[in-house]
Amino acid sequence: MKTGSFFTYTGDGRISVARYAPRGIAKEIERFPKLAPGSWFNKVTPAVYKELYHEQLHGLCVEEVWDDLCNLVAPHDPVLLCWEHSKADCHRRYIAQWFKDRLGRNVDEVSRSLPSGFVRPRKKTRVFRKRNEPNQIMLW
Repeated sequence: MKTGSFFTYTGDGRISVARYAPRGIAKEIERFPKLAPGSWFNKVTPAVYKELYHEQLHGLCVEEVWDDLCNLVAPHDPVLLCWEHSKADCHRRYIAQWFKDRLGRNVDEVSRSLPSGFVRPRKKTRVFRKRNEPNQIMLW
């Protein structure tokens, strides 16, 4: 098992541990809502966030969560993803530490290198028609 960002890993075994995944990949990725932060995630200080998230983790059975994650993407290794580019003070690092403390299992961050063929999620293309010229289309 590993952790990473939606924007740095596009291979097999992806599992979102965020409240939602980017629109461009939401249908291609498994979700595990039990590890997503609560509705308080963007309304509290970093210290309170850490405390609330640790309470959330301690309310779960670590062995069951590990098994559920592995079964969700079997035969691939799970890669837990969220929005943060940096692992510092990100809840996916709290998850990794929880697995280490409770199960003695190391969960490392995936490398920042992107596989060939990577397509970054992009904004929806907007189509505009010029007035009085119905056959001319401008893409933005």
